[in-house]
Amino acid sequence: MTRRAPDQDVRERALDPRGSWLVTAPAGSGKTAVLVERIVRLVMDPEHPADLDAILVVTFTQAAAMEMKERIRKAFAALALEGNARARGQLARVSTAPISTIHAFCLNVLREQFHQAGLEPGFRVGEQTECALLLAEALDQLMDDRYGKAELPPELADLLDCFAGYRDDHRL
Repeated sequence: MTRRAPDQDVRERALDPRGSWLVTAPAGSGKTAVLVERIVRLVMDPEHPADLDAILVVTFTQAAAMEMKERIRKAFAALALEGNARARGQLARVSTAPISTIHAFCLNVLREQFHQAGLEPGFRVGEQTECALLLAEALDQLMDDRYGKAELPPELADLLDCFAGYRDDHRL
């Protein structure tokens, strides 16, 4: 009996398109290749095929999302060149497939469901500098409101004890 290496066994199990998996591994270990192959297998499954635009794929960076789309596009293009009609049809769906960053996915959900989130329909995401200024302003206002009390709330007193300096609260 031939015994497979543990890494090969893990890879084979990860490629099985049934079930859910959380994959964590260091950079350069092949996570993207495994995920692309798993997606292709799921879409091309002869018994229960899924459509590419019905699979949600989220990443942490825009670069990773773009790389994922490109690898999936190449995989379906190769199959389409072999004459696979299903792959040809799925190739057309790559550009609209929900493969994005977690931030982009959440923003899309909020744009589609703004009314349920209590948002205005034309809401926008602030730029990083703008958000930092708003955060600083809110923190200043909170601290001014709390310092204005005759007696500090116990939580604020504890926070100041832990993180503020002896003479001021700039460290906090």
